[in-house]
Amino acid sequence: MMAAGLPVRRSSERIPTPPVQQGDAAAATANLRPGNQDRNNKMSGYPRLAIYQSKYQEYAIFRKFSKLNMLNLLYLQAEIKHLEAEMEITMEDDFNCSDAPRKNYHSNWRELSGSCRNEHEDVTPANQQYRTYLRLKEVLKEYNEALIQNSQVSALSSPSQDHRAEFGHIIRRPDYCNQVVANTAGVETDTWTDLENGDFVTLYPQPIDAFTKRILHKLIHYYHKVIGRNEREPDPETGIWVYPDSAIANAGDVVTIILSALIPVSAIISLYYTPSMIGRILVSFGYALLFAGLLWSLTVVKRGEIFALSTALFAIEVVFIGSTVFPNATP
Repeated sequence: MMAAGLPVRRSSERIPTPPVQQGDAAAATANLRPGNQDRNNKMSGYPRLAIYQSKYQEYAIFRKFSKLNMLNLLYLQAEIKHLEAEMEITMEDDFNCSDAPRKNYHSNWRELSGSCRNEHEDVTPANQQYRTYLRLKEVLKEYNEALIQNSQVSALSSPSQDHRAEFGHIIRRPDYCNQVVANTAGVETDTWTDLENGDFVTLYPQPIDAFTKRILHKLIHYYHKVIGRNEREPDPETGIWVYPDSAIANAGDVVTIILSALIPVSAIISLYYTPSMIGRILVSFGYALLFAGLLWSLTVVKRGEIFALSTALFAIEVVFIGSTVFPNATP
């Protein structure tokens, strides 16, 4: 979604609500409904921001806390190493002990598990191994879960530069989110102070190709300044002009379809009217470069896919050159 133009400033004046009479119970109930538009408009801070992020999901941007996640894994890893060392010592002590049942712990699970009936018992040489094992099992589970969760969080996409910039503009607007950044308490104030760093993720990534990112977004801003601000109405809730990402993506799709139809046809026509063989090879090479560049800029493809598709187009051109009689052909 593109948010274009300056926001429409809303008046901060609040109209007092008259007291509710007993006969107005139904009206009072309606005013208290969560979906009531007036009530939503009066909300500020986190509740208002939650409304905005749920309505425009491409702005569901949150901190990843990479450093803290890494620190948590390191501390859990260190604790496991200490418990492992303690476990090895207690296992050796029990194995070398002459008293039953400690000397049988290494081969008798029932006696080992029976050494500690509950976690509130005092630590003794007889139950230390099993108590250490219970703690080790708990920390290992927490560590493995943290590893998996951190892997999943790391795989989440980062928000685009445009979305970060627009989101930063929204949360700092005094007439919409009531300056979420400025009004948060204590250390919360720096949650979004550096939206340009890589410690943010989005829950709903929007795949944006280079053409949409570099050209269509700029055209949208130009269109808004010249035509859009006079033809479109701003969003009634946010007071800004909204151009959905779906509309921008559709425009990019139209351009892609037109070019995908024109390039092969124009390549064949150019080859047909190129008289020399060297010229036709150069034309084929030029169209292969053009095709690869358009693939990179108009679509979201991998390098291997660009190589394969460009090679396929060049192969078709070679077949056309070798099997077609050209007018006024020269060696």
